[in-house]
Amino acid sequence: ANIHGWIAYMIYDHIIDHEADGMMLPVANICMRLSLDRYNSALTSDHPFRSLVARYFDQVDSASAWELAYCRFETSEGMIHISTLPDYRQYEQLAKRTLIHIIGPLIVASHAAPTSDSQQLTHLASGLEQYLIAKQLSDDIHDWREDLAAGRVSAVVAYLLHRHGVRPDTTHSIATLTSSLQEHFLHQFSKELSELIILHAKSARESLLRAGCDTTSELTSLTTRLENIATSSIAQQSRFLEFQKEYQ
Repeated sequence: ANIHGWIAYMIYDHIIDHEADGMMLPVANICMRLSLDRYNSALTSDHPFRSLVARYFDQVDSASAWELAYCRFETSEGMIHISTLPDYRQYEQLAKRTLIHIIGPLIVASHAAPTSDSQQLTHLASGLEQYLIAKQLSDDIHDWREDLAAGRVSAVVAYLLHRHGVRPDTTHSIATLTSSLQEHFLHQFSKELSELIILHAKSARESLLRAGCDTTSELTSLTTRLENIATSSIAQQSRFLEFQKEYQ
């Protein structure tokens, strides 16, 4: 189920980003259906997670549709038209887009945990969702230049444009806008985004610990790794700014 889910996700992702031919869409749809069928086959007919699995798959579809509708800006001949910036709210959209990836761990946990420990499963789901947010932000922070050039308004691109004060319904040179954003990114925005990643990574770890995960478990280690990467990024930025001051 997880493998078919990943195949579908990767194909959808490449199609949405115009990096794959639409002829692959039927393959993605078949894999998505196979993934759903296999997850359901791992659950009894009265298992409470059946409704959760259905809800997660629906949310993935909705998140992908939302991204196509609101997170793509028109680009042409080195120019980009900034329309209304998408509202990522508390970044729950980032988790919704990839929720099917955490169904496997949740089902395994539901088989292992006593039925009375439903609160632990709730904490586990919350922790994994926060991890997805932190992981997507961590990925987007490295790809924002490529995303902007392609008109993909990731959460990080939306954040940078908003903090830079770019007004809606305006057209800009991609090269000039990227250069301007890069300057502010190095001096301020990188630190702010890294702090945001740390916030979600810590929230994920706290929920996982409340779910009963050990501090040295693989799941909590994933959140610690993201936090360490973001912390290292902040330290590197600080050293760069100090170095820059020496030559001004």
